[in-house]
Amino acid sequence: MPGCCTVLRPDDGVIDNVAVDRAMQGQRVQLSKRERAWLILRLSRERGWGLDRISQHIGYSRTEVAVLLASARGR
Repeated sequence: MPGCCTVLRPDDGVIDNVAVDRAMQGQRVQLSKRERAWLILRLSRERGWGLDRISQHIGYSRTEVAVLLASARGR
């Protein structure tokens, strides 16, 4: 389901892995910017997805996905 995490919640510095797991399954959840970056990193590493597939899954542009992926990788 495209747009699994389009609703942003405030970043409290803690990653809710249950919410990230739900987003990986395609459920609609609220994620902080840090959690979205973690989701993108996990989709890239665990499923081998590229920018196009990830952007379709979460409902963000390729550019937004690339920026979040780079921030998750610490670049």
